[in-house]
Amino acid sequence: MKFLKRVWPTRWVGHPLRVLLIILVGSAFAEIFTRNGFIYGAVCLSTFFAIIFVPILAGRASAVICAHLILLAVLGYPYPTAVYIIFIFMYAGYISAVLSSSKNSKIWLLVIVSICLLWNFFSFEESFFWVLGRAAVAILPTSLVWLVGFSMKQRRENLLLMRERAELTGILERNRIAREMHDIIAHNLSGVIALADGARYSAVRDPQVAVDTLEVISETSRDALNQIRGLLSVLRDEEGRDRHSAPGITDILALVSDARRNGLELMVTGLDSLPDDLPPLLQFTLYRTVQELLTNMLKYSSTRTGSIKVEVSGRTIAIYSRNPTEGEPSSGGFGLMGMRERLQSQGGTLEAERKGGDFLVKAQVAA
Repeated sequence: MKFLKRVWPTRWVGHPLRVLLIILVGSAFAEIFTRNGFIYGAVCLSTFFAIIFVPILAGRASAVICAHLILLAVLGYPYPTAVYIIFIFMYAGYISAVLSSSKNSKIWLLVIVSICLLWNFFSFEESFFWVLGRAAVAILPTSLVWLVGFSMKQRRENLLLMRERAELTGILERNRIAREMHDIIAHNLSGVIALADGARYSAVRDPQVAVDTLEVISETSRDALNQIRGLLSVLRDEEGRDRHSAPGITDILALVSDARRNGLELMVTGLDSLPDDLPPLLQFTLYRTVQELLTNMLKYSSTRTGSIKVEVSGRTIAIYSRNPTEGEPSSGGFGLMGMRERLQSQGGTLEAERKGGDFLVKAQVAA
């Protein structure tokens, strides 16, 4: 087939199948005109052109090929044997299955089978059962070839769908990584800024405070870098991936300690009421929620004070935060929006409001 494509003058005479169709259809029309007269031939010719040009105008190029082949069988084949016509029906069935939609291909199969039956009944003057058997000989291989073409098309569509899903999964994973990086960087950078500001004012009176603060900044920055490296490891090959478990309930205390070390006067209650057997994903969600609440306190609290209260009632976990504010928390960023989306993915809710001079947040999720 590749050799034929190379040597065949497609540019000058067209595709080989097109040339073959022209010859076969032309010979069929010649037979019809000479055998049945001009009027019958003219009617067939008009029908022929109608079947050809209507699909073209409708933008269905594949239907043109089916129309050629089916019409060729209906008009009558000029050769004595009907074996060749079986191949015509088979090819038409395959084309309709591969190039049409799933719904239309089934309609095409019904049309082809109906034409095959009509062709057998009107072309042979034999007994009913003999003609029916002859029709079955043509219909069975046609249906089989149609099924092969339909299966090939379904397989191709499934492969395409799997490829699209894989690409979508990659995009979602990268979006998740970007959001996690935001949480890590925003939280740790807010602490570093708070420490640096405090050390700048305290260094004049007590240089040792500046030294201690620089040590904390170094430790905080190193911890943030390790978290980012662990997060980005999911983009590497499986063999080189660093498999650190995601932070959970036990790591929230470290967040609280870091916030206090960064200069936040924080009151936390009810943290010990959180169950230890929560699903890992829910633990990670609670961890990121508390982390974002502390980040907002460090960035926007006017007095660097705040409170977090955890309540567990039945199968519901609620986290309340309050802090004085002089700015809009996480304005234009992923902060509150990220918390809300993360909680909603676990069936939870997030409410945030200003009340007096305080900023209040309520995060609630089912355990």
